[in-house]
Amino acid sequence: MKFVRIPKERVGVLVGVEGRTKNKLESRTGAKIDVGSSGEVKIDDSECKDPLLSWKLLDLVKAIGRGFTPLEANLLLEENMVLDILDLESALSSPKSVSRIKARIIGRQGKIKRFLEKSLNIYISIYGNTISLIGEPENVQIGREAVEKIIKGAMHSTVIHFIEKNQQEHLIW
Repeated sequence: MKFVRIPKERVGVLVGVEGRTKNKLESRTGAKIDVGSSGEVKIDDSECKDPLLSWKLLDLVKAIGRGFTPLEANLLLEENMVLDILDLESALSSPKSVSRIKARIIGRQGKIKRFLEKSLNIYISIYGNTISLIGEPENVQIGREAVEKIIKGAMHSTVIHFIEKNQQEHLIW
């Protein structure tokens, strides 16, 4: 049995219209998901088809709780996909700067966030005081480093150069 808490306002997203999202997850994994109205989620994985799948399901529930759509979060059930959650409050010296940092990660008209997602083939969700990433481990790690550079005050051009340099270093000829 695994437990996780998600924000109340995300419970409806996890359950889905007429319970469809929750039912699809249960069908796909073999686990039983009990979702409380205040955000407590219990996952009974005793009937799970694969032990690793139950841990992936836990991350999927966390991802929905952190603002990802069910479609994006479902990628976590695939092989070699990971979720990484950065807590901005613990990364920053002043909680007042959280909204400014979130705005910098999004960028003007969403350009920086879209650039990171497209360049690294990842999904990014900015929800509450967290920045979350879904993708292949290496790409998520590079994305995390880029986000951390922005948090530390790096200019967007520096972060873009960092991403482009990483892409060139990992090209396979």
